[in-house]
Amino acid sequence: MEVQLGKELSCPVCLEVFSPPVIELCCSHNYCKKCIHQTLIAQNCNKPQDQFICPMCRQVNILPDKGLNGLKRNMFVENVVAILKERTESNEAKKQALKDFMCPDHHEIMNLVCLQDNTLICAGCKLFGHHSTHAVSKLSDVYQQRKDGFTKQMKSLLDKHEANKECIEGLLGQKQDLLSSSKDIEAFLKKLGDSLIWEIQMKVSHMVMKVRTECAMRCRSLQDGMDELSAPQKVHTEMKKHVEACQSPVDFLKGERRLHREAEKVLEPVDWSAQYRESISLGQYVEDLMSGIDIRRMGTVRGKSLVKNISQDLKAWRSGRTSFDPMAYRSLDVMLTKTASLVEQGEEDSDSDTCLSWEIHSSSEEEGATGDTKHKA
Repeated sequence: MEVQLGKELSCPVCLEVFSPPVIELCCSHNYCKKCIHQTLIAQNCNKPQDQFICPMCRQVNILPDKGLNGLKRNMFVENVVAILKERTESNEAKKQALKDFMCPDHHEIMNLVCLQDNTLICAGCKLFGHHSTHAVSKLSDVYQQRKDGFTKQMKSLLDKHEANKECIEGLLGQKQDLLSSSKDIEAFLKKLGDSLIWEIQMKVSHMVMKVRTECAMRCRSLQDGMDELSAPQKVHTEMKKHVEACQSPVDFLKGERRLHREAEKVLEPVDWSAQYRESISLGQYVEDLMSGIDIRRMGTVRGKSLVKNISQDLKAWRSGRTSFDPMAYRSLDVMLTKTASLVEQGEEDSDSDTCLSWEIHSSSEEEGATGDTKHKA
């Protein structure tokens, strides 16, 4: 029936089922709108009131003022075409579904289920095929049984979900608390870190002030030494002025004894090179700054890198010094060496640069000197 109806609802131009919108001419023949449009183009009918001929009966038609859009639409045919299309698609779907249920070997409907292979089979498969020795059951029975089990399992899942709701809410609360506490911990650690950085900065500032104070003190000591070393010239100048100013032996003898005693005191032999050796011990300050840092807890890589950097910086600092007090760096040397050894504990010492790579070599003049030597007036 659908095939016959499809022929009746076919366009005379494209010979296919009408494609809406469907145009009905005054001669009652129907066409697809696109087919009528092609007909108008072929007959050079492009202006209102132009004439064109029906492809079926050759009757003359007049193009309305609105052109192609002014031609009458056949809504009844369009509705019938829509119903036909829906039924055709439904039949095609049924045919495809039926085809899916057809046995490819025996071309019969598969209405049995092989329980051993868990697959659909037909009666021919059970009687003549390789499923002949297998246990089988009706498709409807297996379907109902498995659907009941499926429904029961769905209900169990729903019940399980309901039972888990309270736990889910508890875990959600824990997650929110964890996120909140994590932010609080981050803020606290940042605040604590800022405080520690401030403390280190204050410690460094305090050490800088100590260096400046020590430098000023040692500069005064050196200035006192320079003044003392300049005493011969000063006494000589006073004695010269006294000689030039005295007009009589009496005047000369009045100041002669005092100047004579000062000259004798100044002329006493003194080892100035050993007496004035003022310097600031960088090693002591570095040792004090590092005393509160546990390098071992930084890990092997970072700890080795820090010790190596300190070693290299000290080597660079020392290379530009003409005078160097080795005794002031003995304890720092020992501390860095021990630290490097502790950091590398349990590993092979394959990188010699990671240990304290600089050694203190002192000259014969420095062997008896110390960083705390003071000049005594």
